[in-house]
Amino acid sequence: MWSTADTDGKTEDSIYRIGSLSKLITAYTYLVEVGHAYWDRPVTDFVPELAAAATNCSFAEDPLECADWSSITLGALASHMAGIARGHTPAPPPTSVGGVPITSFGLPPKPPIALSQCSENPCSREDALNAFLQEPPTVLPFRTPAYSNGGYQILGYALENITGRTMEDLMDNDVFAKLDMGNSSYALKPNTTTGIIPGNVLSSYFAIPIGDAGAAGGVYSTQRDLEKFGQAVLNSTQISAADTRRWMKPLTHTSVWQQSVGLAWEIIRWQDQDRIVDVYTKQGDLGLYHSVIIIIPDYNVGLTVLTAGTGSAPTQLALSGLIMEILLPGLKATARSQAQTNLAGTYKVPSLLGVTLNSSITLTTEPGLPGLKVTNFTSNSTDVLNVGFPVIFNLPEAKTLDVRMYPTLIIKKLDDGCEVRKWHAVVTDPGVEYLSEQIRANNCVQWELLDLAVYGATGADEFWIKTDAERKGYSVEGRAFGLEMLKS
Repeated sequence: MWSTADTDGKTEDSIYRIGSLSKLITAYTYLVEVGHAYWDRPVTDFVPELAAAATNCSFAEDPLECADWSSITLGALASHMAGIARGHTPAPPPTSVGGVPITSFGLPPKPPIALSQCSENPCSREDALNAFLQEPPTVLPFRTPAYSNGGYQILGYALENITGRTMEDLMDNDVFAKLDMGNSSYALKPNTTTGIIPGNVLSSYFAIPIGDAGAAGGVYSTQRDLEKFGQAVLNSTQISAADTRRWMKPLTHTSVWQQSVGLAWEIIRWQDQDRIVDVYTKQGDLGLYHSVIIIIPDYNVGLTVLTAGTGSAPTQLALSGLIMEILLPGLKATARSQAQTNLAGTYKVPSLLGVTLNSSITLTTEPGLPGLKVTNFTSNSTDVLNVGFPVIFNLPEAKTLDVRMYPTLIIKKLDDGCEVRKWHAVVTDPGVEYLSEQIRANNCVQWELLDLAVYGATGADEFWIKTDAERKGYSVEGRAFGLEMLKS
């Protein structure tokens, strides 16, 4: 039996269907089981039906009707770059819409090409693949992203082949159980009593099984469990930090500059004043259920929104957008406040036996601007900001320099609870004028300048900040200058 709790009865442990957010968990399950090792392998290595399809329906002979399965990799499927059909659930074609005959909309009474139907519910693997292989490709592989549910169902088949286990077993035991996501499951558990069900179990889609398509959109979960999942991603609980960083990157772009696509990720480049923040999301829709998870690596935070009911899709989108508009400025203000409290100030080389080297650096933050601004840097009585850096960074015409230090997240932890973090200074000339904003944006090439100026084996832009056990600044070391300056 299932409950029919309305929104008044929901808790963090109430169960929803999360639709296509399941794809993110499928990609994560891949990484838990086999890492990144298989993404560049062709899917025909792991799904024999597709290897046969590549022979029976040759892309070389008929590219209009036949997908190029031999060129499609597991990574292409995971990033929606395979160019294959969306993958519709085989069902009898409609004869009317809202009581109006289908012919009233310009369509013939029957489809010119009928889609194979399933012999059982949910569809068997054979029926699902037969129906899917009837549908022609949408675009060329690796040409442009084209969303595909069927691609993730096929990914599920491939991982089952690689591991010798079912997707349900892998997801339930190696992800949900290990992360203590006790109310999450690949398929509906018997005797579930905490489901949020708008309407009834069929009209809401709560209890309709979708079988092997679960890898694309069938997972059940809760607010609390998805919070645990997001924390596991941010903390690299089950996969290495390097694999996590590799996963959380765009693989292709859309026609809108603010949106990119990764391995299951739907990535938004959110403009927060003059700064771009990459926001990693995955949305899901199934029946009357709508979900989204949002992870912001720059701030190491995330959130989830789960809704159910008629009209809940626009509500979920509006709520997500409102949260982002409030959350990001708040995160930025908090980060700046913490940096100002913990790291800003003047650091000096102390006198030794009465000898003063006159070496110091002053760091501060500025509202609306990123990083730690360097307002003074003196090395052995030399004004580095106005004398040294213009020469070192080849900016001799600059009247003033803007020098900001940015964290690299390279951290060495010391036995006493202290940490040493590597920072890089970005040195620019704020007086440069550009003919247009587009030209200015095209010349934002700071990423090309890291470690450009070196003195011996050390970059002139490299600084180490040592913090105490309370994460407060203790010293700043200018590596190329041979100086360790202590907080004064």
